[in-house]
Amino acid sequence: MERRLKIRYGLIAGIIALGVGGYYVVDSMLQTDMRGIELDKNTIDENKKAKADFDLDSIKPLSEQELLENSLKRSTGWGKDLHYGNQGVVGGIYVPSVDIKLPISKGIGNNSLSRGVGTGFEDREMGKGNYVLLGHNSPNKHVLFSPLEDMKTGDIIYVTDATWMYEYETTDKKRIHQSQGEVMDNTTEDIITLITCFGGLNTDKRTVVTGKLKHKYPVSGAEKEIKTALNIKEDN
Repeated sequence: MERRLKIRYGLIAGIIALGVGGYYVVDSMLQTDMRGIELDKNTIDENKKAKADFDLDSIKPLSEQELLENSLKRSTGWGKDLHYGNQGVVGGIYVPSVDIKLPISKGIGNNSLSRGVGTGFEDREMGKGNYVLLGHNSPNKHVLFSPLEDMKTGDIIYVTDATWMYEYETTDKKRIHQSQGEVMDNTTEDIITLITCFGGLNTDKRTVVTGKLKHKYPVSGAEKEIKTALNIKEDN
């Protein structure tokens, strides 16, 4: 039990704010969305089998240089040449109300969290139990998981693995201390938990959004707007 609590605490404490030094200089050039990343079923199935970084000590603040480099790789096509674009990607998340459109990567390595969000647990699946996603925030309210602060009860959250679409409805948003890792405990109810930090660098506050699974259906049945936002590749 003690080890479990320590791991749980470490995970939630590891999600931190981006550093702000010089950040606004490149603010307008940053993009953290689905551009340069295509959700392809076959690639995602392979990525699910790959090893991922779940080392809590690997989570560190992101610099504006790292964000800019990752943005350029994707927007210019470098990502394909560097095998960067879809590396480790196991899905995508779309929240229309706050314009979140991000890749979901397996694990919480720096590469995963610098371009989107990461899965908190290796043995959790979309649509089953408590599916936990963690991401950084930023002074720019449009970057990464910063828009969580503007979410409201009733907002719809879409997540997909390019095979199934999972539609959650937001049921709660709260601010907690980083020690309250119980929000990540698994549940018998099928829910999603989105976590980011609240405040500046080294803050001990976290914003947590929870949603309840309402619908699961094949990607082919999703609306065009959703498939476009998530850049889903469909079989012809």
